[in-house]
Amino acid sequence: MEGTSALKGGMPLYKFIGNKMLTRFQNFFLGSHLSEFHSGYRLYATNALAKLPFDLNSNDFHFDTEIIIQLIIAQLRIKELPIPTFYGDEVCHVNGLKYAWDVCRTTLQARVQKYHIFYDRKFDCAPGENNHPLSFEPFSAESVFLRDVQEKSRIHVMGKVSADFLSALEANGHQVKVESRGLLQSGLKECKDINYLLILDDTDLAQRPESFIDRLKDICRLHPSVKIVLAVGNIGFFITRILLLFGRFSYTRRGIISLRHYRLFTLRSLKKLFSQNGFEYEKVIGIPVPYGLVFSSQFTAALFSKIHRVFIKIRPSFFGYQFLVQVRPKPSLEYLLARAVHVSEEKQSKIEREINLSSNQQ
Repeated sequence: MEGTSALKGGMPLYKFIGNKMLTRFQNFFLGSHLSEFHSGYRLYATNALAKLPFDLNSNDFHFDTEIIIQLIIAQLRIKELPIPTFYGDEVCHVNGLKYAWDVCRTTLQARVQKYHIFYDRKFDCAPGENNHPLSFEPFSAESVFLRDVQEKSRIHVMGKVSADFLSALEANGHQVKVESRGLLQSGLKECKDINYLLILDDTDLAQRPESFIDRLKDICRLHPSVKIVLAVGNIGFFITRILLLFGRFSYTRRGIISLRHYRLFTLRSLKKLFSQNGFEYEKVIGIPVPYGLVFSSQFTAALFSKIHRVFIKIRPSFFGYQFLVQVRPKPSLEYLLARAVHVSEEKQSKIEREINLSSNQQ
């Protein structure tokens, strides 16, 4: 991809200053060093675009800025070439304040995704995102376990662990066996001759908790002395609580609420799930609490339902107990291409018929 850099020539002063301020803001948060982000003239290499989910980008003026951010995240090459700037007499339809807000918001969202606080599929384009090396941090669950485990223990580890952690266990005289598969897929039959069963991957617990517990009880039923240690994400973490306060609930690649966990949704995250996967909303209806199960009096239940529906109309994302959602699929890129080819063929056929008819009349 080759980007371009706008110069002062012909650019209104307020736009030049705004451009530089936004660029400095974006460079700071994205770790980039571009001279500017907002040139209206750009060239893209098709092989670079093929690596980006640009079809998920917004349908607004900051669409091309999102592409630049995706290129930075994907660690693709960006080259800037200086060009002169000319402004004609046409009317500019860009709302400057809204554009600046969209750019800042998008930049911050892309930045915090790195810390697994926020997730957006259009920014999930970092190379090797699914193959991050496992770390052994000083205050991690592994470190706490290492400090508390009894000396010279026999440990069966479930889940992927770092080589450093395994080395530390063995260096402390422990006998370690690792099974990278989850508990439900493991070949472990019983906890015989095991002092610790360490489960570091909570995917099975998060996705199939009943089966997980049954399996755990089955393999440990004859060995009550075995110590079971699990690393489980806390949905009540204060960051999650604060995000929920503002209607934010995002699954991330890693962390407390990872993509491997069961799906729980706010209205915003529910909409995002569909909108980012090729659907458009046609109708969303907030449903109140089933007060008929709460109150024995039908009058009281109906009264509370009416009051609740008023609050739902004010703010459905906050007061809706459930949502009745109606969606429809967006036209895919493949459909639009096939449709364009079909229309082109029909027009070509019509032209040929008209030519043949004209020839016959002559």
